[in-house]
Amino acid sequence: MDNQDIKAVERYPFFQFKVEEAGKLVTKDWELSKRTVRIKGIQLSSSYYDKLFLRGTLKVEIGGEEIIPEGFPCRAFLSTGDVSPSERFFHLGDVPPGDLSLKFRFQDNDHVRAPFENGYEIYVLLITDEKA
Repeated sequence: MDNQDIKAVERYPFFQFKVEEAGKLVTKDWELSKRTVRIKGIQLSSSYYDKLFLRGTLKVEIGGEEIIPEGFPCRAFLSTGDVSPSERFFHLGDVPPGDLSLKFRFQDNDHVRAPFENGYEIYVLLITDEKA
């Protein structure tokens, strides 16, 4: 049976982490729900938008497959407040969940217009379909 044939419900799993040291690589591994049948989109936000926009690059793996390559600029994921919340997602299509792992590598990079100061939080929101 194809994943497209499974009755599914759209869900929005949420993950977060803190960037505590300037210039460091932060690696996070999470597990998706066992009911996940596909991942359709990803959204990033931060407690300090300018820090995420100017300082960050990332890599994303879903189910053991590289979805976003190493060094991808976070600013490509971000939009202004003029954009509807439902339109702020980076659409991935229908990515199969594989082994249900979500691996996120975030690299903080120094930037003169966004001093590190006390760090910042990163928020990761997905759009998934889960078995009903």
